[in-house]
Amino acid sequence: MSLKSIKTKIISVQKTHQVTRAMEAVSAVKMRKAQVAALAGRPYALHALSILRRVMESKVPLAHPFMRKSDVRGVVMIVITSDKGLAGALNSAVIKAAVREMSARGLTREDVRFITIGKKGYEYFSKRGFTVEHALTLREDRISHETLRETTNEIMRLAHDETMGAVLAVYTHFRSTMIQEAVVRKIVPLDPLALAETVRGILPEQGKYAELAGMSEAEETRAVEYTFEPSAQSVLDELVPFLLSVELLHAVLESQASEHSARMVAMKNASSKADEVAEDLTRAFNKARQGAITSEVSEIVGGVEAMK
Repeated sequence: MSLKSIKTKIISVQKTHQVTRAMEAVSAVKMRKAQVAALAGRPYALHALSILRRVMESKVPLAHPFMRKSDVRGVVMIVITSDKGLAGALNSAVIKAAVREMSARGLTREDVRFITIGKKGYEYFSKRGFTVEHALTLREDRISHETLRETTNEIMRLAHDETMGAVLAVYTHFRSTMIQEAVVRKIVPLDPLALAETVRGILPEQGKYAELAGMSEAEETRAVEYTFEPSAQSVLDELVPFLLSVELLHAVLESQASEHSARMVAMKNASSKADEVAEDLTRAFNKARQGAITSEVSEIVGGVEAMK
């Protein structure tokens, strides 16, 4: 390899390194913002889900379309991915989790209706002939209930469909900056045990809000008799749509925090790799240049000797 080609590669790698370092810095800032939003919403979602669980565990007979248990095979699957790549294995992990869940339930294409949040999930399932009832592309970092209103309404519509036996959410659970994992959460039919699992999953394993884990466990073991006004049924009817919106928002916020964390780590690894490649190329350049200098000196010495 010539000195010129090696030097060109060094310059190219250095430019790539500058880009990945910049993307790493941007992802770090976005991750912190998304992490704060996700963590700040956790106590709120925790208590809201706890209220719903208490209502469902009351001794008053309740009836709600989302509480029916059915043998119907149909499933609504909410798949939350990112719009962009360069996030390591984050998107593929979510897609694989959705495919595994379908396989475990023995579902065919006709049994599943997808709601996708994020371009990557939509591209995967739509290209493979699955029915995508609703697709949302997140073009902004600040996500609110208003952003997800249409998606929430579509989920409610499909959940009322008697051909659908369950609603599942597949997304990335943010455990820490370095660890994210794809999870499958059951949203419908409503079940106290599933709600308790969701409540525990909302809490971080360490750091801010982690102390709420003890409070949550204490509340679960406390037998409290509630009086509902005007009735437990009316409370349930108002609470269920609201809780669905809260769960969806929290899942999206967690996915965003996970996305930016994964991208930050991926860009950090890419920057480190670019440094290694640049060092190897620099050594190769110095070695080649030293060889060229030695060759030129040898030629000069040989010429001088020949002239004697």
